[in-house]
Amino acid sequence: KLSGNALAYHLSDAGYDVWMGNYRGNTYSRAHVNDSITKKEYWTFSWDEMAKYDLATMLSHMQQVTGQQKFFYLGHSMGTLTYYTACNYHPWIADSTRLMIGYGPHTVVPHLYSPLFRVMAKYIDDIEWLFDKIGVYDFMPNNAIMDWLAAEACDDDMRSQSLCKSLMFLICGYNKKEVNSTALPYIMGHTPAGTSTWNMIHYAQSVDGGEWKGLDYGSDE
Repeated sequence: KLSGNALAYHLSDAGYDVWMGNYRGNTYSRAHVNDSITKKEYWTFSWDEMAKYDLATMLSHMQQVTGQQKFFYLGHSMGTLTYYTACNYHPWIADSTRLMIGYGPHTVVPHLYSPLFRVMAKYIDDIEWLFDKIGVYDFMPNNAIMDWLAAEACDDDMRSQSLCKSLMFLICGYNKKEVNSTALPYIMGHTPAGTSTWNMIHYAQSVDGGEWKGLDYGSDE
């Protein structure tokens, strides 16, 4: 079972109170308390809003429930970017952190290996225009095709393991040594989990410009 290798389980078994955050827009967070908000309005966010609002709210809620003001923070990939950004918006987050551990930490991604996102970054203005015109505001949500790949193409016997790895390398970039082959069926069942188009545009701007800054919406404001 994967639970024997998952860090969250190890930490829980060691006596830590483990809280797992979740950002807006993925498979597990696609609803909104405001029924009147339009689809376009809902999806107008990037990792900047996740850092400024989502992460700060999650950490504050955790402190209120537990009564503990200090915490350890573990983040992976965008979970590190949002942490660094949140510390800029909310100094109390850095003050409350005993230790921050980052896996794949970054503030910019000029050396991104993903072929898919490299192409996207090159044509991001055209993609942004097209998606806006046809009303596509969420990006790569998990769907029936990915569920089928996880269940059939990436089965436990790994008869089609090369296909699974190729799909993951296309999305994440090639790194053979960093792939847990045993976990591939489970990973493919949750990847990609989806986000907003604006979030990917924000990342593409980082690839092109190599800067850690807010999203450029293309206006003078």
